[in-house]
Amino acid sequence: MDKKFASLPIFQIPAVALVDSKGWRLNIDGLVENPLKLSRRDITKLPSITVYDDFTCLEGWTVKGITWKGVRVSELLMLASIKSTAKCVIFSSGDYAQGLSIQRCMQPTTILAYELNEAPLTPEHGAPLRLISRRQECFESVKWMNSIHLTDEQIQGSARQIALGRLAQYQRDRPKV
Repeated sequence: MDKKFASLPIFQIPAVALVDSKGWRLNIDGLVENPLKLSRRDITKLPSITVYDDFTCLEGWTVKGITWKGVRVSELLMLASIKSTAKCVIFSSGDYAQGLSIQRCMQPTTILAYELNEAPLTPEHGAPLRLISRRQECFESVKWMNSIHLTDEQIQGSARQIALGRLAQYQRDRPKV
């Protein structure tokens, strides 16, 4: 394991993440002209970008200088031909969802990452895809991405509430020193 991540808490990997990688698909639907179902291979064939950023958690810690490699969300949205009425992009994995504005999704450093620090993303850190947007809170970084849905309503999603609940459980359950 990368030393930068040795001290990060890793929550139990949910069933949605334990899928056969050959059968996994990223679904892009909603307010798009061209709904898509893309395999990991389809995604890694697209032009990639490397993003360097610090990773900050609600707990108050920050990991400096993380390298993420992936595909720009804007590239995927252009492939799907978003409709002019779309205002929000909802990224989800099971019941965990985070909404971002179209404007934020069009930023060149908002990506779906498939590599972390020059190595393939592992399930513990969100494989097959993880949402990354510069200067985001860690709860916004949706792991195990399997769905992008565009809507005409600005939706926050469940990510913050679920993350706060997990954080509370982690703080209750961690060994006292």
